[in-house]
Formats: sequence, C-alpha cells, structure tokens
Amino acid sequence: MGALLQLQPRIKPILQSSPCKVTTLPTATPLIRDTLMTEIDMFVKLGDGPARNQMYSSLVWTMHLYGLRKVDLGQLIVRLEPKWLSIKAKQIALYSCCPECGQYLYGSDGLIRLLQFEGDTGWHHYGCRCGAYFKKWEGYDSV
Repeated sequence: MGALLQLQPRIKPILQSSPCKVTTLPTATPLIRDTLMTEIDMFVKLGDGPARNQMYSSLVWTMHLYGLRKVDLGQLIVRLEPKWLSIKAKQIALYSCCPECGQYLYGSDGLIRLLQFEGDTGWHHYGCRCGAYFKKWEGYDSV
C-alpha cells in the first residue's frame, strides 16, 4: 500500500497531460558514458574478482541512478535487464588473439579479461588491457 501512495504523485501529472505530449527518455551524457567506461576499464586493468564485483555493482548503481536501460559506449553496449547486466562488444575477433595488439586470448599472463559470455548464442565478450573490446564466437555446432 505504501508503494502505491508513493507512485500516485508521479502518475497524476502524467494523466493530466495531453495524450500527444512526447516525453523524452533518459539519455547518457558524456560524463555518464565516461564514468561507465572507466568502471569497465578498471576491471580490465586490475582483473581480479573484487574488481569484477565492484564493476558490476557500480554499473548497476549508476544506470539505476540516472534511469538508463541501455548505453552505447562506442566499443561496448551496456544493457540493464531486470535480473542482470549485459556488457556486449561490437568488434568481432576472428582468431584467438586481440584484434588490436595481437595478445593471445588464452595466455597465462592474463592480459585479456572475459566480460560476459552468452550461453545460448556462443559469443564471449572480452576486454584487453590495450583498450580493445571484442567478441569471439566460441560455441559448438550441435551434431
């Protein structure tokens, strides 16, 4: 009941407005984009579990704060779903190395970090310390 009372002041002005009024969706300013990109870059540079947890919680918090659901960061698209956060790269890597610096993807030195994998499609999204973000298809064809 308390939640309904909190929503009433927000709903009332919307109902009183004309039906043809266009409302703008929240957009990410350059400062917000830089903040989100810095959070992702910090995880790629540090590359440990606590940095990953901090990155995800900071991204969710920032997107909730500004009412954002999807942000295009140039090389990445960050989308806030109801139950999870997705970070998807745009650039495709054809071989097992970074398309920018040539670092081997499965190296033991760990310069490339896994940002997200999509189990249903087979795409894995990576970030490299050189600043490149890319995806590689690593799914298997069903026989």
